[in-house]
Amino acid sequence: MRLRWLILAFLLITLGGGVWAYRTTHKPRPVLVKIDALLSPEGSGRSSRPVAVIGKLQPSSRYNKGSSEWWFTLEDEGRVMPVHYTGRVPSTFFEEGAKVLVTGTMRDGTFSAGSLAVRVWM
Repeated sequence: MRLRWLILAFLLITLGGGVWAYRTTHKPRPVLVKIDALLSPEGSGRSSRPVAVIGKLQPSSRYNKGSSEWWFTLEDEGRVMPVHYTGRVPSTFFEEGAKVLVTGTMRDGTFSAGSLAVRVWM
């Protein structure tokens, strides 16, 4: 009888450790969302989860404080979204017609991007 309790305790501890390890290392994959859906009242609930957004970079909106902090605006289907990104930007970021994929969360009306990718379509 005591052996059964020891085996059960061992299994529960092992299972609990596995769940703990998974939850501390697993990062949810971002969902691709349109700017329109993200800015809508229904989309505001997604702000706590990381999401990915694609939009056309508004060239006149790029602003850099002289460090690795960037502010810019993305546009898609007439809707615009301000973005704040900290990090290096590729050279294609400065080309005309650049489409930008950002991943992050909405914070106080501004998209806080943790990653950025740029592609230029002609």
